[in-house]
Amino acid sequence: MTTTTQTLTAAEIMQTDVVAVMPATSLHEAGQNMLAHHIGGIPVVDVHRRCIGILTTTDIVNFLDSQCDSGPSRRHRYTNYFNETEQRWDYLLLEDNPPNELDEHAVSEAMSRPVTYVGPNASLKTVARKMRRDHCHRVLVLDEGHYPKGIISSFDFVKWAADDGVISVDH
Repeated sequence: MTTTTQTLTAAEIMQTDVVAVMPATSLHEAGQNMLAHHIGGIPVVDVHRRCIGILTTTDIVNFLDSQCDSGPSRRHRYTNYFNETEQRWDYLLLEDNPPNELDEHAVSEAMSRPVTYVGPNASLKTVARKMRRDHCHRVLVLDEGHYPKGIISSFDFVKWAADDGVISVDH
């Protein structure tokens, strides 16, 4: 029997191994954390570990583009590729971009606010509606104090739908 998006909760499909960064963390360190954990977005937390923003690979690319006088000319330093292991598109920083350029800027300069989030008991329908409304690929799962409990990406939805038989996926 399949479970519907009405009855399944965010807590049931969220990833619970949430890696977070502080606002003063360099963009380079945050990017390295994202690469090491194969994630495209990372919550930004304050000194009390409460979520205050999110940093995504798109935020980093857009921030660096905004720092360049000629705008889009910086885009040639990045490429996207399909990560077969994770089954998703990722950004790759090309070698000609000096690593210290990312060291010079803090996460707080590039992160997105406000955060799209739900509580652990939110239905998947609610999660999907928020993702569609906010045009985002991930929703944070926060408790009442805004402490991160998990994260749900669009890939988590696809995985749930394939595993639960909602859609048929040939291997």
